[in-house]
Amino acid sequence: KLNFLTMLKVFSNMIELRSGMLGGQSDRVSALSRKLGKRLKLHDVQLQDLAIAGLLHAIGKIGLPDELIRKPLEKMSGEESRNFMAHPVKGHMVLTPVSAFDEVGHLILYQYERYDGRGTPEGMSGEAIPLGSRILAVARDFEALRSGAIATSPLPLDKAVQLIKSQSGHRYDPEVVLNFVALVEEGDSAVAERARDIKSRDLEVGMQLAQDLRTKDGVLLIVRDSTITANNIMQIRKFEQLDGSSLEISIKIQDNAA
Repeated sequence: KLNFLTMLKVFSNMIELRSGMLGGQSDRVSALSRKLGKRLKLHDVQLQDLAIAGLLHAIGKIGLPDELIRKPLEKMSGEESRNFMAHPVKGHMVLTPVSAFDEVGHLILYQYERYDGRGTPEGMSGEAIPLGSRILAVARDFEALRSGAIATSPLPLDKAVQLIKSQSGHRYDPEVVLNFVALVEEGDSAVAERARDIKSRDLEVGMQLAQDLRTKDGVLLIVRDSTITANNIMQIRKFEQLDGSSLEISIKIQDNAA
């Protein structure tokens, strides 16, 4: 199961490198989608499908031309926007041969449907849109706003949240937005309390990664939750020496009370 998840993360990283997304963006969409799904009482199988859909939500972008996938949405012409919005259909087609990903493909297919019925590809509205797709839309756009994929420049947290809230009932499901806002408000301090940033010289065997370890270009090296081994430490320090850079390493804080 761990190897399967790691391969999905590696594949989503390849999609990001091709599509110009920030390294780790799909993983953040996946994690946020899963957290929202838990709050909205999805069962385990649905949560797994939603997490995978988050990792692979941009798979259809692989077939888009370079000049289109690297352009912010607000700078696209009408025709360019229509071509870009077709990527979920292509993504669904790519996943069709994998029967185990039937539901994943459907979540990806309907991620641009709008709650008010003005979306694509079928103009669904309200609860006719799969709940997983409604969740994915919020998580995807929040991360896109934060990374600069929608607007010309990345938005700070408060402005990104405000824009999501302003589209509640129009683009997004109001209940999903309410849970998203609550999750963001609860999450900032919780993340800070559970993790700390360290240098490679301070790494010790047995430490656990709080975030995926990536290069400055966004290439995935070690996945989140991995336990650091002596070999990991040697490889990390050797990579930094060869690359002439320092990696950003986030380690989980251990609960000494246990």
